[in-house]
Amino acid sequence: MKKTLLLLITLTILAGTASAAVPGLQLFIAGARYDRLSQTWITNATGFDLYVVSSGHVIDDVIVSVAIAQRDNPNNANVNFNGHQISSSEWVYGYPPIDNVPEDFDPGDMPRHRVFPTWFVEEHTGAYGLNQSVGNVVPYNGVGPYWDPSTGMGQTEVLGDVKRFHVETGGGMTYVHFDAYATRPDGTIWKYAPYSHDAEMIANAPEPGTLAMLGMGLFGLGAYSRRKKLL
Repeated sequence: MKKTLLLLITLTILAGTASAAVPGLQLFIAGARYDRLSQTWITNATGFDLYVVSSGHVIDDVIVSVAIAQRDNPNNANVNFNGHQISSSEWVYGYPPIDNVPEDFDPGDMPRHRVFPTWFVEEHTGAYGLNQSVGNVVPYNGVGPYWDPSTGMGQTEVLGDVKRFHVETGGGMTYVHFDAYATRPDGTIWKYAPYSHDAEMIANAPEPGTLAMLGMGLFGLGAYSRRKKLL
Protein backbone atom coordinates (compact mmCIF):
# COMPACT_ATOMS: atom_id res chain seq x y z
CA MET A 1 0.00 0.00 0.00
CA LYS A 2 2.82 2.38 0.92
CA LYS A 3 4.67 1.57 -2.31
CA THR A 4 1.53 2.24 -4.38
CA LEU A 5 0.94 5.55 -2.61
CA LEU A 6 4.56 6.57 -3.11
CA LEU A 7 4.34 5.67 -6.80
CA LEU A 8 1.18 7.76 -7.23
CA ILE A 9 2.79 10.74 -5.49
CA THR A 10 5.91 10.41 -7.69
CA LEU A 11 3.85 10.22 -10.88
CA THR A 12 1.81 13.26 -9.81
CA ILE A 13 4.97 15.28 -9.15
CA LEU A 14 6.49 14.22 -12.47
CA ALA A 15 3.32 15.09 -14.34
CA GLY A 16 3.20 18.49 -12.68
CA THR A 17 6.85 19.10 -13.50
CA ALA A 18 6.31 18.14 -17.15
CA SER A 19 3.28 20.42 -17.44
CA ALA A 20 5.15 23.28 -15.82
CA ALA A 21 8.05 22.84 -18.27
CA VAL A 22 5.77 23.55 -21.24
CA PRO A 23 4.26 27.05 -21.31
CA GLY A 24 0.50 27.37 -21.75
CA LEU A 25 1.04 29.16 -25.09
CA GLN A 26 3.98 29.09 -27.48
CA LEU A 27 4.86 30.36 -30.95
CA PHE A 28 7.12 28.71 -33.49
CA ILE A 29 8.17 29.44 -37.10
CA ALA A 30 9.06 26.51 -39.32
CA GLY A 31 12.62 26.80 -40.62
CA ALA A 32 13.46 29.71 -38.30
CA ARG A 33 16.51 30.09 -36.08
CA TYR A 34 16.33 30.59 -32.33
CA ASP A 35 18.01 33.83 -31.28
CA ARG A 36 19.35 33.39 -27.74
CA LEU A 37 19.76 37.12 -27.15
CA SER A 38 16.14 38.08 -27.83
CA GLN A 39 14.86 34.57 -27.01
CA THR A 40 12.76 34.59 -30.16
CA TRP A 41 12.28 32.35 -33.18
CA ILE A 42 13.41 34.58 -36.06
CA THR A 43 13.05 34.18 -39.81
CA ASN A 44 14.11 36.35 -42.74
CA ALA A 45 11.73 34.60 -45.11
CA THR A 46 8.91 36.70 -46.54
CA GLY A 47 6.56 33.71 -46.48
CA PHE A 48 6.49 31.15 -43.66
CA ASP A 49 4.32 28.93 -41.46
CA LEU A 50 3.60 30.18 -37.94
CA TYR A 51 2.63 27.54 -35.36
CA VAL A 52 0.54 28.36 -32.29
CA VAL A 53 0.83 25.77 -29.52
CA SER A 54 -1.33 25.52 -26.39
CA SER A 55 -0.91 23.17 -23.46
CA GLY A 56 -2.63 22.14 -20.25
CA HIS A 57 -5.87 24.08 -20.79
CA VAL A 58 -8.90 24.23 -23.05
CA ILE A 59 -8.95 27.78 -24.45
CA ASP A 60 -11.97 29.28 -26.19
CA ASP A 61 -9.96 31.65 -28.37
CA VAL A 62 -6.25 32.27 -28.77
CA ILE A 63 -5.42 35.71 -30.16
CA VAL A 64 -2.26 36.33 -32.17
CA SER A 65 -1.00 39.89 -32.13
CA VAL A 66 0.73 40.92 -35.37
CA ALA A 67 2.92 43.96 -34.65
CA ILE A 68 5.25 46.16 -36.69
CA ALA A 69 7.93 48.59 -35.53
CA GLN A 70 7.01 51.98 -34.07
CA ARG A 71 8.90 53.78 -36.84
CA ASP A 72 7.10 51.87 -39.59
CA ASN A 73 4.15 53.41 -41.42
CA PRO A 74 1.08 51.14 -41.26
CA ASN A 75 -0.05 52.54 -44.61
CA ASN A 76 2.97 50.83 -46.16
CA ALA A 77 2.69 47.57 -44.20
CA ASN A 78 2.00 44.46 -46.24
CA VAL A 79 0.99 41.42 -44.16
CA ASN A 80 -1.29 38.53 -45.11
CA PHE A 81 -2.19 36.33 -42.15
CA ASN A 82 -3.55 32.98 -43.31
CA GLY A 83 -5.46 34.52 -46.20
CA HIS A 84 -6.44 37.74 -44.41
CA GLN A 85 -4.78 40.69 -46.09
CA ILE A 86 -4.44 43.24 -43.29
CA SER A 87 -5.60 46.66 -44.47
CA SER A 88 -4.01 49.95 -43.40
CA SER A 89 -7.14 50.90 -41.41
CA GLU A 90 -6.88 47.82 -39.17
CA TRP A 91 -3.60 48.76 -37.49
CA VAL A 92 -4.04 50.09 -33.93
CA TYR A 93 -1.33 51.91 -31.98
CA GLY A 94 -0.75 50.98 -28.33
CA TYR A 95 -0.82 47.83 -26.22
CA PRO A 96 -2.98 44.77 -26.93
CA PRO A 97 -5.62 43.60 -26.27
CA ILE A 98 -7.85 45.93 -28.26
CA ASP A 99 -10.69 45.34 -25.76
CA ASN A 100 -8.81 47.67 -23.43
CA VAL A 101 -7.90 51.28 -24.21
CA PRO A 102 -5.06 50.50 -26.66
CA GLU A 103 -3.03 53.69 -26.16
CA ASP A 104 -2.61 53.32 -22.38
CA PHE A 105 -0.69 50.63 -20.55
CA ASP A 106 -2.34 48.84 -17.63
CA PRO A 107 -1.73 45.54 -15.77
CA GLY A 108 -4.20 43.73 -18.03
CA ASP A 109 -2.26 44.51 -21.20
CA MET A 110 0.51 42.67 -23.00
CA PRO A 111 3.83 43.61 -21.32
CA ARG A 112 6.13 45.87 -23.36
CA HIS A 113 9.00 43.33 -23.88
CA ARG A 114 10.83 45.67 -26.31
CA VAL A 115 7.85 45.72 -28.70
CA PHE A 116 4.95 47.77 -27.35
CA PRO A 117 3.58 50.38 -27.72
CA THR A 118 3.49 50.02 -31.47
CA TRP A 119 1.17 49.31 -34.41
CA PHE A 120 -0.60 45.95 -34.12
CA VAL A 121 -3.53 43.89 -35.39
CA GLU A 122 -5.26 41.05 -33.53
CA GLU A 123 -5.98 37.76 -35.31
CA HIS A 124 -8.48 35.45 -33.57
CA THR A 125 -7.38 31.85 -34.16
CA GLY A 126 -10.25 30.00 -32.46
CA ALA A 127 -10.54 27.32 -29.79
CA TYR A 128 -7.73 25.05 -28.60
CA GLY A 129 -8.30 21.75 -26.83
CA LEU A 130 -6.32 18.85 -25.40
CA ASN A 131 -6.10 16.92 -28.65
CA GLN A 132 -2.49 15.81 -28.82
CA SER A 133 0.81 15.62 -26.98
CA VAL A 134 2.97 18.76 -27.23
CA GLY A 135 6.38 19.78 -25.96
CA ASN A 136 8.61 22.76 -25.40
CA VAL A 137 9.48 24.46 -28.69
CA VAL A 138 12.51 26.22 -27.23
CA PRO A 139 15.89 24.49 -26.81
CA TYR A 140 17.17 24.30 -23.25
CA ASN A 141 19.40 27.35 -22.65
CA GLY A 142 18.95 28.21 -26.31
CA VAL A 143 20.79 25.10 -27.53
CA GLY A 144 20.10 21.41 -27.74
CA PRO A 145 16.96 19.43 -28.58
CA TYR A 146 13.46 20.87 -28.69
CA TRP A 147 10.01 19.82 -29.89
CA ASP A 148 9.33 20.89 -33.48
CA PRO A 149 5.56 21.21 -34.14
CA SER A 150 6.16 21.42 -37.89
CA THR A 151 7.68 17.93 -38.00
CA GLY A 152 6.56 16.36 -34.71
CA MET A 153 10.17 15.58 -33.86
CA GLY A 154 11.32 15.93 -30.26
CA GLN A 155 10.03 15.14 -26.79
CA THR A 156 6.36 15.72 -25.98
CA GLU A 157 5.37 16.21 -22.36
CA VAL A 158 1.75 17.29 -21.95
CA LEU A 159 -1.59 17.39 -23.77
CA GLY A 160 -2.44 20.47 -25.80
CA ASP A 161 -3.22 21.65 -29.30
CA VAL A 162 -1.40 22.98 -32.38
CA LYS A 163 -2.54 25.17 -35.24
CA ARG A 164 -0.60 26.29 -38.31
CA PHE A 165 -1.04 29.64 -40.06
CA HIS A 166 0.66 30.74 -43.25
CA VAL A 167 2.02 34.30 -43.24
CA GLU A 168 3.10 36.32 -46.25
CA THR A 169 4.88 39.65 -45.82
CA GLY A 170 5.93 42.36 -48.26
CA GLY A 171 7.92 45.56 -48.02
CA GLY A 172 7.48 48.60 -45.85
CA MET A 173 8.32 47.00 -42.48
CA THR A 174 11.38 46.67 -40.30
CA TYR A 175 9.98 43.55 -38.67
CA VAL A 176 6.72 41.70 -37.98
CA HIS A 177 6.45 40.46 -34.40
CA PHE A 178 4.00 37.83 -33.14
CA ASP A 179 2.58 37.29 -29.64
CA ALA A 180 -0.12 34.83 -28.57
CA TYR A 181 -2.53 35.31 -25.69
CA ALA A 182 -5.98 34.51 -24.34
CA THR A 183 -8.22 37.01 -22.57
CA ARG A 184 -10.61 36.99 -19.63
CA PRO A 185 -14.28 38.00 -20.01
CA ASP A 186 -13.35 41.59 -19.06
CA GLY A 187 -10.87 41.78 -21.96
CA THR A 188 -7.67 41.64 -19.90
CA ILE A 189 -4.98 39.10 -20.72
CA TRP A 190 -5.30 35.79 -18.88
CA LYS A 191 -2.46 33.78 -20.39
CA TYR A 192 0.24 34.65 -22.91
CA ALA A 193 3.26 33.07 -24.55
CA PRO A 194 6.44 33.96 -22.64
CA TYR A 195 8.91 36.32 -24.33
CA SER A 196 11.23 33.32 -24.71
CA HIS A 197 8.57 31.58 -26.83
CA ASP A 198 7.56 34.29 -29.31
CA ALA A 199 8.30 34.73 -33.01
CA GLU A 200 9.40 37.42 -35.43
CA MET A 201 10.11 38.09 -39.11
CA ILE A 202 12.98 40.49 -39.66
CA ALA A 203 13.47 42.13 -43.05
CA ASN A 204 16.45 40.75 -44.92
CA ALA A 205 19.74 42.61 -44.65
CA PRO A 206 21.62 43.12 -47.96
CA GLU A 207 23.38 39.97 -49.19
CA PRO A 208 27.20 39.88 -48.73
CA GLY A 209 27.63 40.14 -52.50
CA THR A 210 25.43 43.22 -52.59
CA LEU A 211 27.43 44.80 -49.79
CA ALA A 212 30.68 44.00 -51.61
CA MET A 213 29.41 45.57 -54.82
CA LEU A 214 28.24 48.62 -52.88
CA GLY A 215 31.66 48.90 -51.24
CA MET A 216 33.44 48.64 -54.61
CA GLY A 217 31.15 51.29 -56.04
CA LEU A 218 31.84 53.68 -53.18
CA PHE A 219 35.57 52.98 -53.43
CA GLY A 220 35.51 53.73 -57.17
CA LEU A 221 33.52 56.90 -56.61
CA GLY A 222 36.05 58.05 -54.00
CA ALA A 223 38.99 57.27 -56.31
CA TYR A 224 37.34 59.17 -59.17
CA SER A 225 36.70 62.15 -56.89
CA ARG A 226 40.34 62.21 -55.72
CA ARG A 227 41.56 61.96 -59.31
CA LYS A 228 39.45 64.94 -60.33
CA LYS A 229 40.96 66.99 -57.52
CA LEU A 230 44.48 66.07 -58.65
CA LEU A 231 43.68 67.11 -62.23
